[in-house]
Amino acid sequence: MSEEPQTPLQRDEEPAEDPRSKPPIALPGLLMAVLRLLGEDEPWIQETADDLEVRQKCEGQPPWPEIQHFLAKIVSHGQLTRSMWRRERELLKEVMVEVAGGFGATLGDIGQVDNQLETLAQQLRNTDNLDHIRTLKEVLLTRVEDFRTHTRELQKKLEISRAAVANSQEHMKRMDRILTETRDQQLMDTDTGLPNRYAFSGHFRRQLERAANMESPFSLAVLILAELPRILLKLGPKREARLLRSLNTQIRGELHKGDLFARIGDDRFVLLFPNSDLHAAVRKVEKIRYLLDHTRFRLVEGNLALWAFFGVVAFRPGMTESDMLYLGVRRATAAMEDDLEGERIRIDDAPPEPP
Repeated sequence: MSEEPQTPLQRDEEPAEDPRSKPPIALPGLLMAVLRLLGEDEPWIQETADDLEVRQKCEGQPPWPEIQHFLAKIVSHGQLTRSMWRRERELLKEVMVEVAGGFGATLGDIGQVDNQLETLAQQLRNTDNLDHIRTLKEVLLTRVEDFRTHTRELQKKLEISRAAVANSQEHMKRMDRILTETRDQQLMDTDTGLPNRYAFSGHFRRQLERAANMESPFSLAVLILAELPRILLKLGPKREARLLRSLNTQIRGELHKGDLFARIGDDRFVLLFPNSDLHAAVRKVEKIRYLLDHTRFRLVEGNLALWAFFGVVAFRPGMTESDMLYLGVRRATAAMEDDLEGERIRIDDAPPEPP
């Protein structure tokens, strides 16, 4: 049978096509862009998206059936979700392995080697088993808590040690003060407060070094106070101390910077004059003798005058401390024995040895 031709009325009655049944013109491009973004971390998605884009250019229209099939594959198999989780888990594994390694090294530095941490970290390097991740996490949390406890204990021990160090330092300071006081007492004549024979020896050695290295002259004078032991015995302890300290004050007031006044015996004293030759030393001694001649020490019984005799010696190369003291004592003793007015200062006038 032949088809009957349609009338114009029938053609006009045919329903019009709904524009919503067609995809928007921009949809294919946007869809390809989304697939390429998803494929940045998934090579298989990127490759499929590239193939679909090539076919779209060749055929002039999107290959909707293939696109639909590809999207259904992603949704049905959960490929994208599993892939993202794998990346997160891999990152977590790397972080935990690194943390375990660093923490294990820290424990090793403080003498607490932990083989379990190293074993778990090695297992996790070789696999991404969730059980290994959970176990390593639990062990790490336990070790961290143990480390915190250990740190708190160390802090307490450190505070105790600091207190002990502070106490030790204070004790050392006290010991230093005691040693200094003891040394000063050992180098000091307790009656007069003057340096004693030991202190004089130390100063004398320094002058010998200066004389040897710098050719610097120096001299000494031995002072003998006649009848001093008998006088002190009559005075008693309190007035004896007052007399000797007054004597110390009087003579030290006439000394120059660097000069030394020391007591080396009951009635014997020594004056050391650095940078002074024989003539300079004699001039200084004459001033001290003049001072003592005109000084009266006030005591209960009345005023007391002290009779002083001096022996002056200048250093010559080769002389020792004993040599100079011997000559000084001999000269002062000779002056006291002669007891001549104006001759209470005797000089060791031996000629210097030739160089």
